[in-house]
Amino acid sequence: MQKKRWEWRSGSQLPVVLVVEDDAYDQEILAAALSDGRGLYKLLQVTEVGEAEAVLFGEEASGDESGLRLVLLDLHLARSDGRELLQKIRSHPGTALLPVVVFSSSSDSEEIEECYRLGANSYVVKPTQFERFCHVVRSLIAYWTEMNEVVPLRPTRHVRGEPGTATH
Repeated sequence: MQKKRWEWRSGSQLPVVLVVEDDAYDQEILAAALSDGRGLYKLLQVTEVGEAEAVLFGEEASGDESGLRLVLLDLHLARSDGRELLQKIRSHPGTALLPVVVFSSSSDSEEIEECYRLGANSYVVKPTQFERFCHVVRSLIAYWTEMNEVVPLRPTRHVRGEPGTATH
């Protein structure tokens, strides 16, 4: 069984933002950029696709009651590819309409196009300047948690073998 490394950052009954980011430096910058948003949303950080799948499709997932409003997904993860997770999110009935923003350092047009074809709602290249990075992250989170209207997520069914479900 995998050790859970995510943590709730603030509040209860607030919109939840799942951040899938394996780079420790980017995680620190994200936390710093979003530190003034505490109380407006919950920030849930994971470093691997398997951890994200546990949140999205595992026993912790409970459809719309989870409060999950956004997945902020790094494309190039150390142990896997963010595109695989994006495909799983789009193919699962409980998360097919969940907003996913790819947040990557890559500006390769073919990768961007592929992410949109796979169902990304947005693709944002990580800014290299700290102030710009903070501004972009805050703007993204504000838009997707405060301004954007979402379709309620369908409850997740836990069926052995279904895409994304854990089979312990």
